[in-house]
Amino acid sequence: MAARLPLIAEVNHAVDALGMYRAELARILCLKCYDVSDSMQLELLLGEDPEITYRAKRFVYLYALLDKQLSGDTANMAHWIRRENVFLGTTPLLAMVDQGRLEDVIAIISKGV
Repeated sequence: MAARLPLIAEVNHAVDALGMYRAELARILCLKCYDVSDSMQLELLLGEDPEITYRAKRFVYLYALLDKQLSGDTANMAHWIRRENVFLGTTPLLAMVDQGRLEDVIAIISKGV
C-alpha cells in the first residue's frame, strides 16, 4: 500500500491535474486568493482551520472520485468539470467556484459521470 501524500500535496495535485487556477481553489475553499497563492500559506491554514481542512479533504475526495470514474484520464477530467451539466444547470467548476456547491458536484460524480 502506497503512503498517503500530505493533504497540501493532494490538493495541489488535484488543482494541477484539473487545470484549475489557484483563485478557483480559493473560492472552493472559501478563502481569499492570497491565502492560496503560496502553498506554504495554504498549508498553514489547513493546519489551523478545521473548516478549511474539511473543504480541502472534500475537494481531494471529489478529485479521487472523478479520477476513478474517468479512469485517470486527466484531459477528460478537466473537460468534464468545464462541460455544462444538466443536473447542476451550469458547469461543475462554476457550481463549485461561484455557487459553493462542492457537495452537489460530489453527489453527481458518486452517481456516475
